[in-house]
Amino acid sequence: MKKILTILIALVLSLPVFASCGQVSLTLDETSIELVMYEEYELQFKVKGAKKDDVLWESSDSKTVLVQNGKITTLRVGNAKVTGTLGENKVTCDVLVRRNKVGRALTLSESELTLEIGESKTVTATFKESGEEKQTAIVWESSLPNVVSVDADGKITALARGNAIVSAYTRYKGQRFVKEVAVRSTFTKNAAEELRFEEQNHGASSLTELGAEKTEYGFADGDKAYKYQTEGGFDSRIFVAGAYENGNQPLYDRLIFKLKFTEAPASGTSLWLANYKKSVKGMSNLVTQDNCFLFYDGERKIAKSFDAAVLYTVVVNLKKAGNGVEKDGQKVYEYGFAFNAPATAYVGGAVLCSEDYFIDAYGFEPAQELPELNYIFAETGGGLDVGVAELDEFDKYWVTYSSGTSGAWDNAIWADRVAIGGVTFSNYRKYSYMRMDIMFTDVGFREIMIWTGGVAIKYSPQGIASSTEGEVGEDDIRVYSGEEDVTGAPLKVNKVYTFRIRIQRDNLENVAFGLSVNSATADPVYLANPAFTDY
Repeated sequence: MKKILTILIALVLSLPVFASCGQVSLTLDETSIELVMYEEYELQFKVKGAKKDDVLWESSDSKTVLVQNGKITTLRVGNAKVTGTLGENKVTCDVLVRRNKVGRALTLSESELTLEIGESKTVTATFKESGEEKQTAIVWESSLPNVVSVDADGKITALARGNAIVSAYTRYKGQRFVKEVAVRSTFTKNAAEELRFEEQNHGASSLTELGAEKTEYGFADGDKAYKYQTEGGFDSRIFVAGAYENGNQPLYDRLIFKLKFTEAPASGTSLWLANYKKSVKGMSNLVTQDNCFLFYDGERKIAKSFDAAVLYTVVVNLKKAGNGVEKDGQKVYEYGFAFNAPATAYVGGAVLCSEDYFIDAYGFEPAQELPELNYIFAETGGGLDVGVAELDEFDKYWVTYSSGTSGAWDNAIWADRVAIGGVTFSNYRKYSYMRMDIMFTDVGFREIMIWTGGVAIKYSPQGIASSTEGEVGEDDIRVYSGEEDVTGAPLKVNKVYTFRIRIQRDNLENVAFGLSVNSATADPVYLANPAFTDY
């Protein structure tokens, strides 16, 4: 009997305290409430004979209203019923969620940043509700942590070249807020950057740093400027330090420097960079392949003609500047420049920078890209000028060329010529002809020579064709005016002709293509639209 009584007492003690409805009660003050989106609300309820944690809460629509331990969080506009259960006791509250008219916002002190590699900047985040600042936890994250890093305090650091998005996150009353900072990590110029000679024998050439007198030549007080006197030649080149990193990989996209001549350069003077050459006599805006060099005047416009009063800004596209310079048997990406003829120039303000920095900081007039086949340089010779111009009367982009060669034809045939870039052996194998539009401003020249692969076809103003390699075939050269074949007819001034030259595969020596004019005048010839064709 005693054993049975002990078991009954244990069973009674193990029953929940609210097993009897008379001993436990649950009441709720609210039967219906109206809230706004992303609001938190504590239900006011009372429990007798149990603990508040013993109440089970649920929402009829958890996408609209969440409830936990009597705390409601609204998520979207709509209706939901919240139910609390304690044993056999149940209470309910109808919740109506309206759109939030209270202003809540996360703001950042910066929306865009451009940082030097190694540079840091702290961005501050502020959260406000109805204009009042609230303290919330901010989580920071970078889309590319190997390019741009960010710590828990919003300190952003540029690590490598590139672009990244830094995001700040926070939650308030169930609502998630995000703000972003666009970060550009870049190089500009190295503060220790200087111009220097390559360590070779320079003879009478010299590079002398200017003092206060540099402002007389247009340089700024902060520019490092030099007087550059050269006897000519690539051994007297100037290099800009700091252009490459380990492995000889270029660090920068652009080389920018200021250049001034107090008098026009001598005939045939060219500016060299790595494997590139650009004539600087006469028209300054001369063409190199893919606009590798561009001269800008004081108005930040592409220069059209030489002016001794102008301090030019020379912009070099290093991405198109060749494969570096041979040094001790290795390719070294140390970029600089030299002249192939005696010259005195004033240079300075050298900047090595990224493409982004160039665009943002300088805002120069963009160059118009030439076709894939383009006029890349003028061979050195007497009186040769090459440049670009847009002619109003023609909807085309033209290259101007004048030689003014008065010597014998045999002496001028290769010396004063314009070459066409982008030609390959596969072009010669695939196509039958080369075409080019030509316009003459004077027809008093002796002959124009158009050469393909080492063979030259000559054509006189009277319409007579000849060749450097024997007889001219009927299909070797055709001249058109619009759709009309005018081969053999005299040429006229200021008239556009299309010259079609057969590729001389049987005498192919190289992939060169270009032209020269044997003329006693310097009247320009306009060239446009070089192309391969089968017709």
